[in-house]
Amino acid sequence: MARAPVGAPASHIAVHPDMTYAVTGSSDPERALAVVDLRWWSATAYDTLGFAAIESADPGVAIGGHPPIIYHRFISPDFASGRLESLPVANILNADYTPTAEIPLETFPHGEVISHPLKRFCSAIDTGFACANLVGKGLEPRGLLPYDASGRSGGRAFYARVSGNGKAFTSHIQDAFADEVPWPDWQNDAYFVDWKSEQITRVPLGLGWALRFSSSDVYALYYTIHPEGDTAYLFDTNPKSTTFLQVVAKIPLDSLQHPLDPDKSPFDEGQQDRMTAITPDGRWGFVSHGGDGLISVIDTQARQVVKKLEVPTPLEGGGYLVAIQPDMKLGETIGR
Repeated sequence: MARAPVGAPASHIAVHPDMTYAVTGSSDPERALAVVDLRWWSATAYDTLGFAAIESADPGVAIGGHPPIIYHRFISPDFASGRLESLPVANILNADYTPTAEIPLETFPHGEVISHPLKRFCSAIDTGFACANLVGKGLEPRGLLPYDASGRSGGRAFYARVSGNGKAFTSHIQDAFADEVPWPDWQNDAYFVDWKSEQITRVPLGLGWALRFSSSDVYALYYTIHPEGDTAYLFDTNPKSTTFLQVVAKIPLDSLQHPLDPDKSPFDEGQQDRMTAITPDGRWGFVSHGGDGLISVIDTQARQVVKKLEVPTPLEGGGYLVAIQPDMKLGETIGR
């Protein structure tokens, strides 16, 4: 086991698909970006090889390309605007933090997704996903993928997940900022983009609070928290399936021991939440019980919870989950 010092809190992390470098994004102005060489995992300790003092309220990161390039999503401290910039790792390691390309981003950019095979990058903003082509050592604007689709409109995304083959991505749309609408009445939708055709599909889930879902080439796993009962959803992401782009199961979840207060915002400190994970083959899903130290295990073939795992941590706020399998490569290289 090895460790490297990075900026704190490190709210975003990404790895190169070749597993050569990792990069973290932090709101620490002295360590906004930290680059770690992963080729020395056998060492007892290793150094963080470069820091970029780039002020940002909550920076997003991705890394890819040959030679490796960091894609840094900057957001202004007032969350009003931002930009996407490309930073070659070789330059950062030589203390050169000058971007090789920059793209302005509007209105609260937050939530990134990257396709390494297609060399695409998108960041969620208030009006949709602002996208870029990854070209050479830089990037170029590609346009906007709107949230409005399939006859549904409103809301926005803050989170996205790429498919295992890099040809599609999923997201979650929520009207969390609807005026005077309490969170139990917020509408949640699954959002699916075929990255080649840029065809968008949007499908309703249920009412309540939801955030961090997970995705595979077979299913995306969502959840909602609601005073009348919590639910997990299996959304079919397999183009070869007869139920492609449909919600194929709604699975009841035991309520949290300390559920969200309907009279408070889910964003308030101390509120409990959930986190999901799904195996790359889509066979098993996992949903955490924030504050309870429990994880519900979902058999996606039986489409029901088959077990609850007790873990030695309360999983405050939902914790963080990832599901891996031997000999199965993870398509997702961005963590939040």
